[in-house]
Amino acid sequence: MMENKSFVFRFVDVEVREREFSLIKAGTVLAVEPKAFRVLLLLLRNPQKLISKEELLKAVWGDTAVTEGSLTRCIWLLRRQLGDDINEPRFIETVATVGYRFVCKVEISEDGSGDLQATGEANRVNEGDFVETPANGQIAANPLMQIDKPADHRERSRFRSWLLAGAVILIVGLATAIWNLRRPLSAPRITDYAQITRDGQRKILGGTDGARLYFTHWNTSSIGQVPIAGGQIAKIPVALQDPGLKDVSPDGSRLLIASPDGGLWSIGVLGDSINHLANGKEGAWSPDGRSVVYTDSTGDIYVVQSDGSNPYRLDASTGPSPGRLTFDLSWSPDGSRIRFTRNHALWEMSSSGSKLHELIPDWRTSIWKCCGRWTSDGEFFIFLSGNTVTRTADTWGGAAEMWAMDERQGRLLPPRAEPIPLSSGPMRWGSPIPSRDGRKIFVRGLIQRGELIRWDGQSGQMRSYLGGISAEYVAFSKDDKFVAYTSFPDGILWKSNIDGSGLVQLTQPRSIPNCFVGRQMARRSFSTILCRRDNL
Repeated sequence: MMENKSFVFRFVDVEVREREFSLIKAGTVLAVEPKAFRVLLLLLRNPQKLISKEELLKAVWGDTAVTEGSLTRCIWLLRRQLGDDINEPRFIETVATVGYRFVCKVEISEDGSGDLQATGEANRVNEGDFVETPANGQIAANPLMQIDKPADHRERSRFRSWLLAGAVILIVGLATAIWNLRRPLSAPRITDYAQITRDGQRKILGGTDGARLYFTHWNTSSIGQVPIAGGQIAKIPVALQDPGLKDVSPDGSRLLIASPDGGLWSIGVLGDSINHLANGKEGAWSPDGRSVVYTDSTGDIYVVQSDGSNPYRLDASTGPSPGRLTFDLSWSPDGSRIRFTRNHALWEMSSSGSKLHELIPDWRTSIWKCCGRWTSDGEFFIFLSGNTVTRTADTWGGAAEMWAMDERQGRLLPPRAEPIPLSSGPMRWGSPIPSRDGRKIFVRGLIQRGELIRWDGQSGQMRSYLGGISAEYVAFSKDDKFVAYTSFPDGILWKSNIDGSGLVQLTQPRSIPNCFVGRQMARRSFSTILCRRDNL
């Protein structure tokens, strides 16, 4: 009977010797795991017959609880050793959800070494070293398939192997984690721009509720709103003269509005339910919406409850200082810090008023910084930085670039000390407002351009000169053959013939564009005046 004998199986260039527990392919002995070899023996004993997964699991693993993944792995190992293809099987065919079949023709011969018999302790067969034959459900043992080591020694070897493997996995995992933690974080960047409004009216953004943007119309001193995806602009009726929007409450239900007389008001988004909070000029809601931080005309900073009760001055305030300009207050998402702009620089203090300090005192010391807001996750602080601090107040609103302070925590590497540039000309930016999901920045954009015109004394009219190019600081040569001018706003010096031909660039763009508006450019005679007209 087959279960009482040891056999040699041959197919193609492969020979499987059951007694020697060996797999020989093209004359080369291949190493096969014991469980995989037993699966192969069971398939070879029953060629062309479908063996179910349950039969294979029971025969090879017995009562040991294992998943089908162990069997799948054994089949994968056998296919790899035999050079088999799961899609075009030559040897082992998979019958989906059922089992496996050995499809190759197999020659079976009895091994001449003798019958299987136990010959003492050295030939003792362990319980895990049996193969069940589906033909009759009996168990056959092969004395050369056993391990002659004592059981405790075998267990210790197995434990050491597992311990070594675990140590290797742990070391690799730690190395990977440390590498990831020490890897520099990617810098934020702007990937796309989308224009939301197209009415050509200058605006100052105040905030968003996630679905709409709220802003102050610069020219009409009114409050408006527009969907964040663009669309119809709607005016919000506010029963205040010349209102200025400062912030939108965290729940999106109320607006924080300042009036020229120094009043700070909480107003519903429909313009109703007006509530006076304090005598303040600037303000911002706390992350929980229960408090408002604001500044008065002296530059001191206060906190008041959202219903107008319990106002108090923060400890960092130092008393009246009429020359101190404090505005653009912003509360950190976790409520622990307050940042603001004071005298052309960014400042920070705790929400209790302690630890007052300039935020980035050594960065671009001759350049103003202002108008900062945190992203909703607190990882970045978006602010503006622009021209020299001698510029007029109008410059603060538009002639600026956007920057980001990286404040991501929890890494082995410290955050970046230097702010990260987010934009570069020709667009000038103002009033950045991060979106509620932290993926976008809503910001006012402005492109400055000019038109070169001349006054014609004979006709009494202004006429375009040199095609109405965007230029300033025009000068003519003494022989009236050449003209020189500076292009606006990039500040490049050009020279051309008097009719504009033969154009030659003389300088590179200046780093700080001129932002003055309506300035007289050059005077040639009483009858002809060259000037620039700005269009916002």
